[in-house]
Amino acid sequence: MNIKPLLLSCGVLVAANSAFAQSNEITIQIWGSTWENGLKAISQQFEAETGIKVNAVTQSSSGEGLVKLQVERDNPVVDVWFATNTIASEAAQDQKLFVKIPRDKLSNRDQLIKGAIADDWIGIYYYPMGIVYNVDAVPVPPRFDL
Repeated sequence: MNIKPLLLSCGVLVAANSAFAQSNEITIQIWGSTWENGLKAISQQFEAETGIKVNAVTQSSSGEGLVKLQVERDNPVVDVWFATNTIASEAAQDQKLFVKIPRDKLSNRDQLIKGAIADDWIGIYYYPMGIVYNVDAVPVPPRFDL
């Protein structure tokens, strides 16, 4: 996955709010460790191309991140939040805390996989799920109906 369009999309989201656009900074709340290191690695190029400084705020989980956002509701610090789909889908219902995604401003929207963009969030990764079982303990079903 090319992460550059993702950060550019984040920049578009911030630009949708004139107060954020004038600050020339974006604060992204993201998980620590690998995610934070990845963000740091691509932030330099993003900053050079857009002039928008990227600040990272870490969270240990999406649930913890949501609580931070709710506490800061009246004085928001975070512009873009990385979360799991379950937490993001439920949290997006809070229209006083989140804004709609301006799809017409996402230059790469046609390159996203089906289902990766909703009114309130954009999926940034996906992973397969499977079923593992012991064939000695569980009979093999004649077919799977997915």
